[in-house]
Amino acid sequence: MYSKDRHAISARLRNVLLGAASATALALGTQAHGQTASPQAGTAEVRKGSLTDIIVTATRRSQSVQKASVAITVLGASELARAGVTRAADLSGILPGVEVGSGGGPVQIYIRGVGTTATNGLAEGAVAFNLDGIYISRPTAINNVFYDVSRVEVLTGPQGTLYGKNATGGAINVITNDPTTTKFSGSESLEFGDYGLLVNEASLNIPLSDQLALRGAFSFARHDGYLSDGTDDENNVAGRVKALIKPNEDVRIVLAADFSGTYGRGDGAVVHPAINPSNPWEAESSPATNDLLAFSPLGGSYPHSPFAPIGPYGLLAPITNNISQNNRQWGLSSDITWNLGFGTLTSLTGYRQDPASYTTYIPGFYVRDIETDSQVSQEFRLNGQYGRFKWVVGAYYFNENQDFSLYDNAGIVSSGLLSVPVLTDNSYAGFGELTYSVLPTLRIILGDRYTRELKTIDGAYITRTTYPFAHSSNEHADNYKVGFEYDVRPQSMLYFTASTGFKSGGFYPNVGPDFFKPEKLTAYELGIKNRFLNNHLELNLEAFDWDYTNRQFSHLGDVTTEAGQSLGAVILGTYNAGQATLRGFDATTKYLLTDNDTFTLEAQYNSTVYNSFTYTQP
Repeated sequence: MYSKDRHAISARLRNVLLGAASATALALGTQAHGQTASPQAGTAEVRKGSLTDIIVTATRRSQSVQKASVAITVLGASELARAGVTRAADLSGILPGVEVGSGGGPVQIYIRGVGTTATNGLAEGAVAFNLDGIYISRPTAINNVFYDVSRVEVLTGPQGTLYGKNATGGAINVITNDPTTTKFSGSESLEFGDYGLLVNEASLNIPLSDQLALRGAFSFARHDGYLSDGTDDENNVAGRVKALIKPNEDVRIVLAADFSGTYGRGDGAVVHPAINPSNPWEAESSPATNDLLAFSPLGGSYPHSPFAPIGPYGLLAPITNNISQNNRQWGLSSDITWNLGFGTLTSLTGYRQDPASYTTYIPGFYVRDIETDSQVSQEFRLNGQYGRFKWVVGAYYFNENQDFSLYDNAGIVSSGLLSVPVLTDNSYAGFGELTYSVLPTLRIILGDRYTRELKTIDGAYITRTTYPFAHSSNEHADNYKVGFEYDVRPQSMLYFTASTGFKSGGFYPNVGPDFFKPEKLTAYELGIKNRFLNNHLELNLEAFDWDYTNRQFSHLGDVTTEAGQSLGAVILGTYNAGQATLRGFDATTKYLLTDNDTFTLEAQYNSTVYNSFTYTQP
């Protein structure tokens, strides 16, 4: 089965308030944005008749995209609006090499084929997702953040030194608009279309003094389901409040609180190939689908219960139309920067709660997940420049506490309850990265990060028998980055990096050994970033060679004793594959046709080979 989207026809209206004036500007199909000021992070240096330089903070300091020796794509507010991005899955349509899917509740992000397939509460992403610098660990909690956004930075490849664990494939940074003390402003947009599409976003910036400003933003998005049973719908609401405090010229404090909810039916799927070619939107829960897949081959009805015994009614439980989701998130954060003269000290503090519940058949059978999660993170970072040295050092702490209940009913394959009242994760890290200018045109890069992680789990897997389990792990990882940057000409930079990243290990429900190892990725990347024709043509090329070991993947396995003996029950576990090699290249071209028109072409080629991939299937 596979999920399937339709495209809605829509129109967009936008009102913009500037200053205290009461006049409004009304436009159809356009979006106003005010990011053409001096080159601060996330803004563009505007030079009439030339391509702009986008300033990013992806490397933990402000610099032009063209001067960053990483594969990075930046999407501004206007680009996100034109593409209709309201959730993470919408990024797939505008970013080559990035695939965002859903397991019915959790969001699954892949970059260059590196991602996570698991869909239960034990899953963690292989692409780090950060909201205003705060890492969000739960795959169910990263959808409703794409409103009042300054930019989205997508980094490709392992980010082990600056971002740490669970950034094997890369990182996605969503940076929202901060309050400003310069002017009163606001905006409101309304988008509507078929399938009952309605998207409303609003923001308001209020400067109270030269030292204090407030900003509020709100988002509402909904549309009817695209599939025949009403699934593949959208019903999201979100809000955010920020406060900017500047007690003096050297200290800047941003406090934020946000809430979001994802409701409605949620993602659906269709059977492939389509059982009804005249209607490719016929959902998996239709009677024709159930008959075709012989979920009730003897004509009976399978008892729909997570604890249903294996009976004579069919091999698999039927797919019924009871799909739903109720995922909520809220968080608090503070971002404090202090100019110390010799460097800038940054403190990022975050707290989040993410209660979620959803019912789905995306795996091909009934899954009901109920989970609550709380996380606390703290990062201290000091960066600066002295002579030929640019440097950043820091320390990071992350704590997560989770409990969840996962019901599944796959008939003869698997039927039971996974109850995990205790799942804890404590992670500690220290990191640093140094850039040294050997020559005015040649720079050397050195970086390292050491991580210590402790996890515990306590729960039970309940079928016709209860299988309790209690396990803990204590692991560590050391990641490095080495490379160079060479200015071939004033507007051309050649770079090479060798870097590593890891995705932490974890547990799956089992009486016996249940720990899967961390996955590791070593990346070698050679690239060149160019501007030609008096800043009218941009051409960026990168070739990569990735060594991917212990990839984590999920499949059905046996419940075993401590000695490894099968107990006759089946579970969906996470295991480690062998070694794989990924090779390919990226090419990005931009050409300024006129002051208002730009032609862009992005392409990626990726070749992947498993050198070792062996597993046991019950």
